[in-house]
Amino acid sequence: MNPVPIPDSHRDLLDGGSCAALTTVMPDGQPQTTPVWCNQDGSYVLINTMRGFRKEKNMRCNPKVTLLVIDPQNASRWIEVRGNVVEISREGAEAHADKLTRLYTCKQRFYRDIYPVEQKQKETCVIVKIEPTAMTRSIEPGIGEGVGLGEGFGLGEGVGLGEGFGLGEGFGLGEGVGLGEGFGLGEGVGLGEGVGLGEGVGLGP
Repeated sequence: MNPVPIPDSHRDLLDGGSCAALTTVMPDGQPQTTPVWCNQDGSYVLINTMRGFRKEKNMRCNPKVTLLVIDPQNASRWIEVRGNVVEISREGAEAHADKLTRLYTCKQRFYRDIYPVEQKQKETCVIVKIEPTAMTRSIEPGIGEGVGLGEGFGLGEGVGLGEGFGLGEGFGLGEGVGLGEGFGLGEGVGLGEGVGLGEGVGLGP
């Protein structure tokens, strides 16, 4: 199975700077969530942890995980990655921890600048490679994917809505509203002056 592509619009959230919430499954089926650093290599999401940690044990027993990252500068911008752990490797893990240290703190070495060098003798870090199988993400300008907008909702001048929105009966669209490809407009939708309808827009009866 090929990984689900990481959207360019939210790729930066998976490449350092934004702390992620990793959810794994405990042996009794209870979810466990912990904060982690992460980055991505183009197709896979990578995290770094220690061998024997609870989340590492969980991922070895059950590879299904979820990763949620929220933009620290804009709480309405986020991405959720659901996937499977396809590899847990010792090779290159310390160098990867150093890379994450630079991405998240602008310091250089994980064992020295974050934890004492002596700590390295007490634990073994590993890289965890996550293959995305599904994703949910926010849609600009802050209207989440799959959100339903109720009857009578008015959209102001200059609003841009992403592909795939369905607008119900009684919507009023203000001047300058741009509607993307694939919109479905229900019965009774009023289109104001200057509304631009993209390719594939369907207008109700």
